[in-house]
Amino acid sequence: MENIYHGIDFHSTQSTIETVSNMFDKQEHSLLTLKTNEFDLKLFPIFSKKSYVCIEALTGSFELAHRIRPYVSDVYVLNSSDIKISNKKTDKVDARKLANMVRYHIESNDPDDHFPIVYIPERHIIQLRSLFSTDKILKKQIV
Repeated sequence: MENIYHGIDFHSTQSTIETVSNMFDKQEHSLLTLKTNEFDLKLFPIFSKKSYVCIEALTGSFELAHRIRPYVSDVYVLNSSDIKISNKKTDKVDARKLANMVRYHIESNDPDDHFPIVYIPERHIIQLRSLFSTDKILKKQIV
């Protein structure tokens, strides 16, 4: 079985997932739009250890990457300022572009492919960052 590539255009309430796979020498695409609270139930079953996932770096991307990681071969969070997703800003186009980018990155095996990966911090680091941010906000409110 060939690898499967997923591009996720992630938002706080709804996300669009494009899946690209090669079946019988033919490239197949499928598109899925889910409410973010449906991920565990509807999205995770489509993943396998042959899946590679690409998410644009936005609020919540690191937490989503940690939730997905046990089900897939690898998860990449990309720096959105280093990539031009599309001129037409639609979730469908963005998700397809992310899926194709991760596909190219894996299949080309080119270390110079300019794939702008963002380091995904461990969960405890994410929690510490959140505490510092909350502390900063509360101090501003007090003053």
